[in-house]
Amino acid sequence: MSQIKGKLQVKENKGKKSVMLILPTKKGGESLHPIPEKAKFFQDKDATDGLEVDVEKDEKNNIIKVSIPGKESGLQQPEMRTKQNKNYKNYSDNNNRKSGNINKSPQENPSFIGFPFHNPYTFIPFTKNGKRNKPTLQTADETEQDRFTGIIELKITTQSPLLTYQPEKDKQEGHAEYKALTIGNDVIVPATSVRGALRYLLTVVTGGPLTVVDEEMVLCQGRNLSMDIDPANSRNPKEPCCLARVISPGNSKHGGTIQLGETVIVPAVDIKNKYHGNFDDKRPKDKQKVHYLWADYNSNKIVSVSEKQDATHKWQVKLCGKPVNTKGVKREGIFLANEKRIELPVKFWRTYANCNRHGARPELKKDDLIWLQLKSSDISVPRTENDIVSIQWARWGREGTPLTELLSGTEVLPDYQKNDGQVAIVTDMFGIVPVNNKNSNVPAFAGRIRPDNLVFLDGKKHLTPMCSLAVLASAHPGCLPFYRNGNAQTLNQGSPLAGYKVYRTSKHAGINDKDAPWKFENQGVYGDKGEVKDGTKEKVNFSAELLKPDIEGTVQLSVRSLSMEELSLLILVCNQNTWRLGGGKPLGLGQCNVEVKKILDESGNEFAKDDPKLSVLDSNTLKRFNTWKKTQEPVELLRYPRTAVPNKNKITRGGLTWFSNLGSPKKSGESSYQGMQTVSFVNQDQDGDWDIQGQVLPAFKDDATDFLYGYDVFLEFDHKDHNKNVYHFPPEQFDPEKHVQGNEQSGGFHGQNRQTRKEAKENR
Repeated sequence: MSQIKGKLQVKENKGKKSVMLILPTKKGGESLHPIPEKAKFFQDKDATDGLEVDVEKDEKNNIIKVSIPGKESGLQQPEMRTKQNKNYKNYSDNNNRKSGNINKSPQENPSFIGFPFHNPYTFIPFTKNGKRNKPTLQTADETEQDRFTGIIELKITTQSPLLTYQPEKDKQEGHAEYKALTIGNDVIVPATSVRGALRYLLTVVTGGPLTVVDEEMVLCQGRNLSMDIDPANSRNPKEPCCLARVISPGNSKHGGTIQLGETVIVPAVDIKNKYHGNFDDKRPKDKQKVHYLWADYNSNKIVSVSEKQDATHKWQVKLCGKPVNTKGVKREGIFLANEKRIELPVKFWRTYANCNRHGARPELKKDDLIWLQLKSSDISVPRTENDIVSIQWARWGREGTPLTELLSGTEVLPDYQKNDGQVAIVTDMFGIVPVNNKNSNVPAFAGRIRPDNLVFLDGKKHLTPMCSLAVLASAHPGCLPFYRNGNAQTLNQGSPLAGYKVYRTSKHAGINDKDAPWKFENQGVYGDKGEVKDGTKEKVNFSAELLKPDIEGTVQLSVRSLSMEELSLLILVCNQNTWRLGGGKPLGLGQCNVEVKKILDESGNEFAKDDPKLSVLDSNTLKRFNTWKKTQEPVELLRYPRTAVPNKNKITRGGLTWFSNLGSPKKSGESSYQGMQTVSFVNQDQDGDWDIQGQVLPAFKDDATDFLYGYDVFLEFDHKDHNKNVYHFPPEQFDPEKHVQGNEQSGGFHGQNRQTRKEAKENR
């Protein structure tokens, strides 16, 4: 047991109090923590911001009591976790573990890990907005006198730094630097950017359709399809498969041809022992030319291995990529072709391409060996295309769900994909251009809202010098725990999408704020020891000039033939509201306050923004607008997920490490992607462990308590159980001075650089 002093952080929103705990860190700073309900020994009415409190922690560093000195009467001591507690497990109970009973114990909430943070984005749910109508003519105001045509002038004030940059970067190798987009001394946000931001915001508020949807996109989270040549003998049920050779590759426009044959699985060590070169050098590398080996296979054994096919070496070797770990016997496939060929239609090649956009082999080539996922374990070699489910590059393949399948029947599908000849209100205001849909009953038509450029007069003098920005992660809508609705037990590939993506804002928005999320030193690139690299030299990020906060600009919207409902909606989102403009929005950049300065009709007469005619919006629209405003309230510790984990030769630190250890869906057996992997922590001094729920992104809450946990923790492995990852408890925040051993070094470069891109281009 230990006792320390802390402070309360109290926020009030519409009479509701949100109370958090501020504790000192080892380095003299402060960290924010939620207060477990059983540990709260005070009434919310007594809590004030900055109030000093007494904090008690148990031997495992759990917060068990938070009290205001002199004001804790009448409250009960929270239940202590003991060996009799239902959440306690005995590690020595091997029989229970093997029988599966141990998995039936309740799981701790992820807050058990501590180190809370806010994700850069959240979601506002989709909703059905049944109101649709025929497209409105540009000249509707000539016959309908209650329609409005004129100009709306807006004042835009930056609340966080604004990133608006020229497409051309400074001519230099490596790290890119971008200057702000300017005309003379004025800083500019292009009209197209203003239009896009306004249209998307109106879409979110009305629950309307998206402008365009990638009809070929397949939502796929990494390699989630486990296949085996002999699934009946596998420890876990797997999909049956066999090898085939690409004779002529297909694509999204036409089919292709594959050659069949006999497939055998052999231990990788057997091939390695018969090959007189660097075996690992022959393993396929991302997006590079594949160099195949050929084997002499006789009497169920590898006799010899060659780099060329000849009369003796007839079996083509299909090597997997570099092994992730050394557990178990590594196995490779070998293939002996016959004369049988199958024409595979477009759907197979299109699905492959869409599942492998970011994979090791995004485009198949002639003579590539591929794996065929078969419909039944009774089939060893497919007879027709109907025996094949999919084509894959590796036996641990990629399986996803088409985006259009998840959006089918929803209001989110673009209006040009619906056949009722009508459009939603936002489409009616901004126009539409049908994309690859000749059957659309909605013609292309121009919008009735046209913004000018947003201009910050003399804004050039308010630009920062070149700032090294944090790395912007690419959007990954296939990420199940962050883009789907569901809980840790039930989340799967069929779970619905979470909604419209919106970006959060940070309390740390100042140019000189050391905790600003856009600074490279806070979310950078990390070396082998987990250290932050030099942000002015890395290729994966860039530097740019930023427009400082509290700078005012103006923009005009030219509008025509707006109904009172459309004008009301436009005024709603343009007056005393938050917009997100420019780049770097996940880093907290581009938060701006927008205000209507003046509304003039086509005759130059002023129209009042509070005119009674504008009180026509329904309650659902107003409710969604209020939700949007709440998502833009600044929060503490706005960060991409990040943890640090030691491996054989270095410390892996970053977002992928957090996901693979604290937010990973299940992948094994028949329950593939049914729920999240649990995370186990063990106390070294006791014979017990605790299972923590794998984390999904919490639904947005009005009180900003939709935390994720484990930010930048150091997860050190414990090897008491070889069947799952177990970490030492309690988790600690990563500290290079404490956790770096000094002997960490790179295991070799496996990503892309100038040379690998050049080789890939030459091998096309």
